[in-house]
Amino acid sequence: MSGWYGCRDQHVRSSRQRQKGIRDRRTPNDDGAEKFLELKRDITKIQNALFEDSSNGRLDVILRDDLLIVRLDSQDSFDSGQAELKPTTKIFLDKLGKILNTSSGRVRVEGHTDNMPVMFSERFVSNWDLSAARAASVAAALITRSGVLQSRLVVAGFSDSKPLESNATKEGRAKNRRIEIIVSAAASEDLKPNG
Repeated sequence: MSGWYGCRDQHVRSSRQRQKGIRDRRTPNDDGAEKFLELKRDITKIQNALFEDSSNGRLDVILRDDLLIVRLDSQDSFDSGQAELKPTTKIFLDKLGKILNTSSGRVRVEGHTDNMPVMFSERFVSNWDLSAARAASVAAALITRSGVLQSRLVVAGFSDSKPLESNATKEGRAKNRRIEIIVSAAASEDLKPNG
């Protein structure tokens, strides 16, 4: 996949995109123009269907190269130290699953945590366990509740290895606790770790 690592993001935001938390981080690539247009259509569908969630900060939608990234805050999706989805997140995933069923790309679900040790959990020994279990819960909901084909999904837990912000502050740690649902424009393309 060209431009994935070390790419220089171009930030293009319309006022409508800013209002809805949508960012376009596409690196120009003529070979994938058709795939990119399909992702743009998907991002518009997600934007319209999930306006309430994106406007209240629960999620962020990013378009980077030929990837559509839907980023969910873990604190809104799960109880602390748990991997069971909250009811509001299940409703959100139902909406997202319907949109994903109209596309053909591969879908990777990534779990990310902060660097604080897992506490108050008998089930999870480490953030690696927790991040993988949370990603698996999201994937299972997409499969069982929305009918997304299991063959399209890849699940990965990254613990605190791919932070968005510094883990030195409470705000940074909150940003790092997240789920990323990444849709590739290509149906058969191998998805590399988002980073």
